Amino acid sequence: MATGNEPKKSGGGASKILLGCLIAVLLIFAVFCAGGVYLFMNRGPILAYFAKGVGHQLIDETDLSEEQKVGMKEQIDRLANGAASGEITQEQLEQIGTNISKSPVISAIPVIVVETLYIKKSGLSDEEKADAKKQLNRVAHGMFEDKITSEQLDPAMEKIATKDANGKWEMRSPLTDEELKSFVGEMKTIADENEIPDEEFNIDIVAEFKKAIDDALEK
Repeated sequence: MATGNEPKKSGGGASKILLGCLIAVLLIFAVFCAGGVYLFMNRGPILAYFAKGVGHQLIDETDLSEEQKVGMKEQIDRLANGAASGEITQEQLEQIGTNISKSPVISAIPVIVVETLYIKKSGLSDEEKADAKKQLNRVAHGMFEDKITSEQLDPAMEKIATKDANGKWEMRSPLTDEELKSFVGEMKTIADENEIPDEEFNIDIVAEFKKAIDDALEK
């Protein structure tokens, strides 16, 4: 007998894949730039092209739009080719890594993942899904502008996840529609309390990645 929750059974694993890919696309280059400098100085071209290939593969596994995928790959190629040719210096690599690791888009990604892998596949009405997307985007907006911290999301996360021994949130699966509604309600409260505009907001991951590189290369 169908319960309406069956599509969400694989959500926990899928969310880890999507979240891991999105963050890894950025963090792999943060590590490559900031922590992999020694390897770069000794095997620059090899490491750069390896990172380029891995980056492309990770991007293909995300649910980013085709336009965003192309944009991300262009920036990855720009970074990898510049590192391999020596046009990007060691100091610039370190700064790019720092810029990426500190980008607010990293903290906002989990909010985007919940909307993509749980809300969309839930039994909520189209109107409820549209409102849920808006409320989650409002919180992502607040996190992006450093007006909302990860700790402030705890009351909402408790509705859909459980902390493990290391204090990391593990999504429960399956999630009921009532749990999702409760989660969205808490997110709306958080957005309201922090005076986040009641409007749509979309984070441009490509623009943030490009900005991290541009800022470093201008110095």
